[in-house]
Amino acid sequence: MDEWIKVAELGKPFALKGEVKARSLTSFPELRFTKGRKLLAKPEEGKGEERILTLRSYRSSGESLTFLFEEIGTPEEASALRGLSLYIRKEEAPLPEGYYRLEDLKGLACYDQDGNLLGKVVDTMQNAPVLNLVVEKEEGGRFTVPFLDKKFILDLDLAQGKIVIQVIPGLL
Repeated sequence: MDEWIKVAELGKPFALKGEVKARSLTSFPELRFTKGRKLLAKPEEGKGEERILTLRSYRSSGESLTFLFEEIGTPEEASALRGLSLYIRKEEAPLPEGYYRLEDLKGLACYDQDGNLLGKVVDTMQNAPVLNLVVEKEEGGRFTVPFLDKKFILDLDLAQGKIVIQVIPGLL
């Protein structure tokens, strides 16, 4: 079965041609949203029907995107898309070297610089300019680690399922 990656959440209709406002969930919208791209539109938690939409165009306006799909031609049709999420096939969305999908970080074993197992990455949190990893400790409780290469993140190996962090006083 194909593996799909969520890249946007659709919002309200815009203008008279059937355009739809959206919130991007990708760091690379110019690579993910190209003319003619087939995207899977589906509701959260399986409530409703999935459909494939063909991207006619998109534009960025500040924090939001505006999409126009081949299959949608009226504001009423666009309104029916509100609340759906857009997905792209994972194999069609390669990442540049040094970039990671947030979902791929979850489940990594977290070690300190001395090789001691600290816990497991259970979530990510973007509540500041820097992404933070949420690590559940082996003995219970949680701590966060700023996702800063070479400052806190010393090594990250997805193939081995591990991440090595620099522990500073007060981090744990």
